[in-house]
Amino acid sequence: MPAPLPRVYVVDRGGLASGSEVASATATDLPPSFVPLSAPVVDVTNQNVTIGWSGSPDPDFASYELFAASSTTQGGAVPFTRVHIINNAAATSYVHYPDVTDLPFYVEYYLQVVDRAGNAQVADSFEDP
Repeated sequence: MPAPLPRVYVVDRGGLASGSEVASATATDLPPSFVPLSAPVVDVTNQNVTIGWSGSPDPDFASYELFAASSTTQGGAVPFTRVHIINNAAATSYVHYPDVTDLPFYVEYYLQVVDRAGNAQVADSFEDP
C-alpha cells in the first residue's frame, strides 16, 4: 500500500482544523531539444573544419559533445570518438583540426546536447571531405 500523501492542516485559536486538498505531481525529465547543424565550413589551407549549430534553448543544459570519425575512403569511417565538450549553452560553433595525414581525407561529425540529468539528444550528422 503506498504511503499517504501529505496534507497541510490549519488550526485556528478555537481548535478548529481544516486539512488541505491532496495534490500530486509527476516530475518528468525530458531529453534536450534537437539542435540542427549548419553546413560545415572547411579551411583547406589551415586544415580545419568549423562546425556550427543553433544554440540549445533548454534551461537544464549541461553541455554539447562533438564526435568525429575519419577515414581516407568515403564511407569508411572508423568508430566515432568524442573530440570536444563545450559547457557554454551560448556557444554555436567549434573549430576542429582533424589529424590529416593522407589525402583524400573524410570526416564525419555528430553533435549531441546533454542536460544536467545526463539525457542526450543527437543533432544531425554530416560527412565532409
